[in-house]
Amino acid sequence: SDAAELQVDWLAGQQCVGLTSGASTPEALVSGVLERLCGLGPVAVEELATATEHLTFPLPADLRRAS
Repeated sequence: SDAAELQVDWLAGQQCVGLTSGASTPEALVSGVLERLCGLGPVAVEELATATEHLTFPLPADLRRAS
């Protein structure tokens, strides 16, 4: 749910950690987890784009009629 749930022992012996988030995840939540990781020692952040979506959704018919 947030950076406070990150447990240091999950990272014991690890040199690489992957962090993923969904489109609806607030940027502040992702930033909080990155800040927590940075507080544990040196961190190099690399952002990877795995998919690019170009979806659009029309307004529901009721809203289209109202405008």
